[in-house]
Amino acid sequence: MPVISGPPRAVYATAVETLAGSVVRALTGADDAFQLAGQLVAEGSPAECRARLAAVRVLGPDALAPFALAGHQFGPEDAEVVETGSQMFPTSELDPDATDDADNTVLVRALRDWATGEVLTRLGVAGSARAYPARPGASVSPDQGWLAWGGVLAQLSPLATPGLDGPLHADARRYRLDVARGVTRAMLRRDYLTAARLARWLASGGEVPMDPPFAVEPVLRQLELVAGADPRLQLEIAIARYGLGGGAGA
Repeated sequence: MPVISGPPRAVYATAVETLAGSVVRALTGADDAFQLAGQLVAEGSPAECRARLAAVRVLGPDALAPFALAGHQFGPEDAEVVETGSQMFPTSELDPDATDDADNTVLVRALRDWATGEVLTRLGVAGSARAYPARPGASVSPDQGWLAWGGVLAQLSPLATPGLDGPLHADARRYRLDVARGVTRAMLRRDYLTAARLARWLASGGEVPMDPPFAVEPVLRQLELVAGADPRLQLEIAIARYGLGGGAGA
């Protein structure tokens, strides 16, 4: 595994891309074995280990996708990595009385933590489940309009994982046309990462007929053509394909 070095921001960004690339290889069958614990370097500097733990937090439930979706063996060491990352980079508590939605960062992180807990529970880690976060007036509903809501859904694409379900998933199923509008807009703007993240929401329930028609598969094929060596984009596409039921190599 390459040593990560450079300015702090670059170190963290590289750590995220490195982990994303490993997850993609595990999902697509390019790597026969995957261990989350193996992504940490025992002889690495404290700063490098911290960056790799931060990468686990950034990917959230997506870091567990090889275990949950592709059948890789999950072990106690992998669970310990997730727990250590959560302790090192904790999420702030939601204020139940807050009504100002100008900054949804805490809510987004809480939802991603909920998803991580759900995946860990499916993998047999006792005590990992978290209550689904709720806050009065939180702008994670389609009531705010399809454009703004699409931006929130894109941030929460790790929730669009096969097997996860909650109020946000129900909204995404009910307002599929709004999600499709977001995909189309992002593709036209060549914002391929956002397009992939929103397409992942559409794919999470399988290919469902829509009026007017909107097919997810051609979108994923086009995204694969432009993904190049971008591991974050490849990761979104790979998990979207699992949502369609064919697996990342389909």
